[in-house]
Amino acid sequence: MKRSKRWFIILSVLIAVFLTGCFRGQREDNIIVKEFEPDEIHYELNLISGLNGSYDVEVFVDRDTVKKIATVYAWTENDDTLYLKFEAIEGWKLLESRVATSVTLSGFPKNERGQTDPSLFSGEIHLMPLDNYTIQMDLGKLEDNQRVYFAYYLELREVGTRTRVKYGICINSLVYHDDNPVIDKKPKLEGNIDDPLVRGVTYDWKIEKSVDPESVELKLGESATLTYTINATRTPVEGDFALSGAVNLNSTGELPASSIAITVMLQYLLGDVYTDLEGFTAINVDTSATPTLNPGESSSYKYDFAFDPKEGVDEYRIRASITADDLFPFTLDATFTLSGLAESTDATATIADQLKDIQSEIPGGFSAAYIPPTTGNWILEQPGDGTQTFSIVYEVLLTNEKIEDPQQDFYILDNTATLTEYDSKTEHSDDARVIITVPQPFIDNPDLKIENEHDMEWDQEKAYSWEIEKSATPESIELKEGKTAPSHTPFWRPGQLRNEHSDTDRSCHSYEHG
Repeated sequence: MKRSKRWFIILSVLIAVFLTGCFRGQREDNIIVKEFEPDEIHYELNLISGLNGSYDVEVFVDRDTVKKIATVYAWTENDDTLYLKFEAIEGWKLLESRVATSVTLSGFPKNERGQTDPSLFSGEIHLMPLDNYTIQMDLGKLEDNQRVYFAYYLELREVGTRTRVKYGICINSLVYHDDNPVIDKKPKLEGNIDDPLVRGVTYDWKIEKSVDPESVELKLGESATLTYTINATRTPVEGDFALSGAVNLNSTGELPASSIAITVMLQYLLGDVYTDLEGFTAINVDTSATPTLNPGESSSYKYDFAFDPKEGVDEYRIRASITADDLFPFTLDATFTLSGLAESTDATATIADQLKDIQSEIPGGFSAAYIPPTTGNWILEQPGDGTQTFSIVYEVLLTNEKIEDPQQDFYILDNTATLTEYDSKTEHSDDARVIITVPQPFIDNPDLKIENEHDMEWDQEKAYSWEIEKSATPESIELKEGKTAPSHTPFWRPGQLRNEHSDTDRSCHSYEHG
């Protein structure tokens, strides 16, 4: 309460000395005060359910210049609830927001001195300054054609300065009509735009992994040192500046929002005003995947386009224009600076090597360990343009722990290094393979003796040709009955070869009968 008294004393002095009429403003110690005449109506809202209005919050920033610093939105729901939304424009933040309602012009909360006191209104002091604040007020049971008053008070601060604005108390009114009108329900969309990503220089990557030696032979208990080398190359890809982001929409009405259409325009800051970028044509965002949002649903609509920045300009704005069936068109904005955002894409990458979980990568019976121990994860980042090469060399000690009698011809140690580009999350990988052999065991048994004796023979064959002749002497004889005559026939002698041939005795024999 003491705070409110001090505030109103200062406010009264300022009003008495500097302010006249409904609207006055001044600057003192970086405080701008805009005070309205008490008990004066400034805006009127003719109440029909769902109807809404908006009012600009403006102040004199100097003697001749009026500047808008916020917008007040007012609407009703269910004929008995009033909603007020205070939305600070870019560069300003809400420090305090207050609202009160009354069925009479003099019925707003007052302090002990009988003065309307905003510190007694509903609302709060924002310990963390806000971009917007919405408050709901119950109007209660009203009679037909009854006028209802609502008043609000705001305090705002300009970002980056000591300038504060005290705005109020601004009184508004509405007239309640209880004639049971046909309520025409409407769709409603709310949303925002993600912070855009500017891509100036885009990089591509490739990775190569090798190992030395590529094959080892390990007896039981033996070890070998394997040297792995990973080479990653970053290469810039030529291209224009590009902008990507998303328009996020929420359906908060009572009917579906259908035939949603979004166009995106790129603007730059010229003085204090954002102006369409010369040569840039509005982009139609693809909404075909979700052209309709039912009540309570939401969706993100992505955009991505190239553009040529205006020379010497750093501050830009994305303006999205949204339309839908039975919906009043509205816009969403997102500002950014080229210097404040990344001007390159995928300039950084990470490498994950599967040897970080080495026990799951090596064949059974073997063990392996880094020399010295390392994580198997590396971040590749290096300033500078043009092609850059990153090299990683590490050693692994491979040991035959258990295998003495190999059950296979060879074993394979095969692992992969994977490079992931930072922005696009594109992956590249390469592996290196080591062939491991284990010799068969040597059997040392002193009781086992083996003798090997054998005879050798040499045979040679010689081929011969044979002829046979047979004769008899005499070749003819005459014999009387009972007489004999000698004849000559061949016979075998020792040392002679046996004649296997045969011939017919062709000697002539005659017989004499007497």
